[in-house]
Amino acid sequence: MDSFKDNKGREWTPLVSAAALVEADQHARLTVRQLMLGEFSLGQILELLWCTCSKRAKALEVSRDDFFESLTLKEATNGIQCLLARVGEAFPEVSEEELAQASPLLRTLFQGRSMEGGTKNTGTPSTSET
Repeated sequence: MDSFKDNKGREWTPLVSAAALVEADQHARLTVRQLMLGEFSLGQILELLWCTCSKRAKALEVSRDDFFESLTLKEATNGIQCLLARVGEAFPEVSEEELAQASPLLRTLFQGRSMEGGTKNTGTPSTSET
């Protein structure tokens, strides 16, 4: 899943960039290590979702508050799934050791992704473990 829609029909494609990761660290105290291990709160991952969509939001003149108000539970879940898939694309190299330490959700995401002897994962992560 490359993008998701909010309840106003706007399409969002999270951009996992260094700027977004730095902003998430500054505002939500979410480090890359925490992200990779799945050690984050709902608030932290939603803040990262905002950080990865804020450039487009600025172009559309959508404020942070407007962005969050347009995400019902369904849209927020879709946005988080999309974000985690994009994170998986941004950090495709995961060793067996790192995979063993990851949360169940991230293990599903990274299972088989460019690991030593692995194959590509074509599925999307399940939200049943969030």
